[in-house]
Amino acid sequence: MGKIAGLIFTAVATGIVVAVVKGKKAPPPPPPPPPSDTPVPLMDMIDSTYFGFPGLLYPGSNLAPEGHDLAGLDFASQVQPLSATGIFSPAGKIVLMSVGYSNTQGYFANYGSDSGPKAAFPTPESFIGQANAHPSVNHLEVAFACGAGGGKDSYEWDQPTDPPYGFAEDNELGKLGLTEAQVQAIWLQGVIASPEAGHGLLTIPQSLITPGLTYVQALTAALGDTLRAIRVRYPNCQQVFLSSVNYTGYQPGTSTLQPDLYAYECSFAHKWVIEAQINQMAGKGIDPVAGDLSYPAAAPWTAWALDLWANDGIARSDGLFWLPGDFVGDFIHPGPLGVEKVGGRLLDFFLTSPYTSPWFKV
Repeated sequence: MGKIAGLIFTAVATGIVVAVVKGKKAPPPPPPPPPSDTPVPLMDMIDSTYFGFPGLLYPGSNLAPEGHDLAGLDFASQVQPLSATGIFSPAGKIVLMSVGYSNTQGYFANYGSDSGPKAAFPTPESFIGQANAHPSVNHLEVAFACGAGGGKDSYEWDQPTDPPYGFAEDNELGKLGLTEAQVQAIWLQGVIASPEAGHGLLTIPQSLITPGLTYVQALTAALGDTLRAIRVRYPNCQQVFLSSVNYTGYQPGTSTLQPDLYAYECSFAHKWVIEAQINQMAGKGIDPVAGDLSYPAAAPWTAWALDLWANDGIARSDGLFWLPGDFVGDFIHPGPLGVEKVGGRLLDFFLTSPYTSPWFKV
């Protein structure tokens, strides 16, 4: 019996399997995945979990499953210019609107101002500023409205009668000559302001939220409520695209405004609300936390735009990283460099995604 054959026979007989390549041992296996309590960007959690919760943007993948994907393509084909009353018109508009808090406002339009019609004054580095200057954007039909604003966390958007919707109607849409009936796509960021605990997945706080829910579960519920409010407020909205919270770990150790572990864990709330819709439409029932998200009746079709969390200066697989210079003095809100970074990535998403390019791009 040859040397290699003898080794294989012995390994099989003893139950010990030794990889052999040309008579030599194979390279050692890759290191084990990081501990389950180590934050890893969702998109890079291929072989790891976080406290037992699996990552990746969609169930088991960074791509939407087939049924959700096909539905997204179908809803994209239904986006068309609408008149002020919501009827197809070649002279109408397709409104892409932001919903969220101060960071959403900053990335989308004009960071640093929360008075007046923000979408009328986009800074050049913001998403609107970059989109207005880009030759491939469908400037003839697509219009932008910045509904997001400072202090408007997810509890400010979870009912269709909440004041931010009225502010957006009067000061963003109305002053731009647009109507709620023309809103057909929304970029949404969710957050709960000033969480009491660093870990939203593990800690049950004592106030501010529904008793018995962790912060991340509460944000999941608030996002579900927001999607249902959007359906009521904007009856022609076909698509909602989510982005999670950016890195906040450069704050001084004494700051508790937005702990980075909570910022990281907010990614799971956005992931879970999308999965709840996917599972419900696949016949797996209504998620008890996110609630009814059936489309188009209860909520618009919902998917990821960008997960914005990356572990400080460590580039994740798509190249996103954060540096102190991306933020203003509180290291939570983006400065011009951070606005430009996210604004550019968001513009690239809308130009290249098959769910948006049919109507966003010329």
